[in-house]
Amino acid sequence: MWNRQRFIKDPSTGKRVARPNPREAWITTAVPHLAIIDPETWCLAQVRLSANRQAVLVSSSPSVEQSVNRGERLGSVRQPRWPLSGLVRCGLCNGPLTVMGPNGRLGCANHVERGTCTNRRTILRGVLSPRVLVGLKKRLLAPELVEEFVRTYVAEVNAANRERGARQAALEQQHAKLSRRIHNLLELIKDGHGGAAMAAELRDLERRQEELARQIAAAGEPEPIPVLYPNLPALYRRHVERLEAALADPGTAMAATEALRGLIDAILV
Repeated sequence: MWNRQRFIKDPSTGKRVARPNPREAWITTAVPHLAIIDPETWCLAQVRLSANRQAVLVSSSPSVEQSVNRGERLGSVRQPRWPLSGLVRCGLCNGPLTVMGPNGRLGCANHVERGTCTNRRTILRGVLSPRVLVGLKKRLLAPELVEEFVRTYVAEVNAANRERGARQAALEQQHAKLSRRIHNLLELIKDGHGGAAMAAELRDLERRQEELARQIAAAGEPEPIPVLYPNLPALYRRHVERLEAALADPGTAMAATEALRGLIDAILV
């Protein structure tokens, strides 16, 4: 390819400055003898890349698919990681545990790489993950945490209902104010005081009134306060019991991983 750009002299500096030429001015010449691979191999590679890309999209969360659809390369898109990555620490030196070998066995990085720690204990990731999840679920299902969840959930829902009720009350006040203004304008028009400006104002007020009515209808009736949910403890327990399933589901794995990591400070081995 030739003639993609031209050089002009900058009169202020005396230096040459590159400027792109329009695409139609480019001169392209095929030189197949300089190709690194033959066309057949190139086409097969593109088919393989496309298949790999589709496989990643099928097994990834919706957020990954959206990122790729926006044009981001697969290598730059954040993939779901091992839920406990970076949380497992050495019980002696508090250093990180690193993967030792292809089977996913974890060991103290300071012992393996530097020899500054005497902790020779190792554990498979496939063994550690279930142990952590079992212990975490047992802790989360403790009666005091179930009660705390119920209290927090009800408080948040009630606060949201109060806020929604306040917003709806404000909308209804604005709607009533517009209704009074429209009524006053109509009375003036009936008395023969109307004009083009008043008619335009009336149409504008009616449009605003209709929009407010739509907003009020869309908001719905706020729930009474306080709201009580007698089945919340059972709902909470079901969600905790489904933690493994959420981590294994591509559609929920990333959100479940972030929630899980937020509950753990460190895991000492």
